[in-house]
Amino acid sequence: MPACQALCSAEFTVNAPTNAVAVGREAVLDAFVRRGVMNFSSFELAIEYLRIDGDWAIIMGAETPIGVRTDVQRRFGFRLA
Repeated sequence: MPACQALCSAEFTVNAPTNAVAVGREAVLDAFVRRGVMNFSSFELAIEYLRIDGDWAIIMGAETPIGVRTDVQRRFGFRLA
């Protein structure tokens, strides 16, 4: 968990696998990591779309957690500056 705290900003926000939005690093850690909802140590990532537009990068795809039920697959999308 220290790695997650170090990597994520205090304003970290996620659209979680439980179909809820968690706002803030501590809210994410409390609601999903510490309670065991996100109980995997790695995942397979499949990037399906990547676009660079000036200073912006848009990335979309799917991820499959390793070490949990085999039917779990999530979609993701990021916009990075």
